[in-house]
Amino acid sequence: MNAGTPVVVETEDGDSHEFMVTPQMRERSLADLLATHGFPLNTRCGQRGLCRGCEVHLREGKVAVGQNVERAPALVRACQARILERLAVLIPERSRIGHRPQVSDTFRIDIPCAHQPLFEPVPGGRDTAFAVDVGTTTVAVLLVDLVTGGILARRWIQ
Repeated sequence: MNAGTPVVVETEDGDSHEFMVTPQMRERSLADLLATHGFPLNTRCGQRGLCRGCEVHLREGKVAVGQNVERAPALVRACQARILERLAVLIPERSRIGHRPQVSDTFRIDIPCAHQPLFEPVPGGRDTAFAVDVGTTTVAVLLVDLVTGGILARRWIQ
């Protein structure tokens, strides 16, 4: 009788854990299996394989990613991977859902600048505002000049 497939999980702080995946659970994504066993990953794109938030280092074994097979060593998106045999993975801290928030300035400001301001400009003053994009796992904060639309400052949370 097959008791399951072992999965060894290593974290960057040196911890190592092992769990078994039953044959019935092998169709679930590696991200789902890791979350079930206490290692939730950053799957901010809804597990569509778009964001790379759930990437893990495959150290041993192989996984199916769509119609392809990825063999260790490899960097794989856990949301797209299905286990095929015994695995050993390293979860980078940035891929864990408990990782500190990320701040980015890559979002686009779609509100017209100086055409229809929310409040009247102060004569001779500098009209500024914060642009904040709060996503599932990412927070983007910019200080924006409301007259020109230029970015005056960024704040990175470390």
